Amino acid sequence: MKYWLRLGLVGLLVLVPLGASAQMSKTDGTLATSNTDYERGRGGTPGVSACGTTPSVTGKDGAGLITVGTGGVAASCTLTFSATYTPAPFCVTVPGGVSAINLNSSTTTTTLITTTPGAFPASATIYYLCALP
Repeated sequence: MKYWLRLGLVGLLVLVPLGASAQMSKTDGTLATSNTDYERGRGGTPGVSACGTTPSVTGKDGAGLITVGTGGVAASCTLTFSATYTPAPFCVTVPGGVSAINLNSSTTTTTLITTTPGAFPASATIYYLCALP
């Protein structure tokens, strides 16, 4: 699949599949694309773990917002998709709010793992957007 780059609000750089579009809502900051149901954020509801005490996720497999729990010791967050996707999705993560966090992300057929060199601040937010290759 071929991708093109799109520059969004606040310097957000997103890889978007050709023939699709990406939008970021000014009111709630949600990310969504309009290519398939999965990429529109309509997949199942994922789970989040290893991301501080009581982390949460708002969204679906294809797009959403992870809120880091408290504790200040988590250096990674694991988002577990509601289904197995073969091949593994391509995902982009960006910090939400004003947090200046360096993020590294990788995916498997069942998870999106996001890491940072130090600990995530408590209640930090991470936006994610995934597309199927």
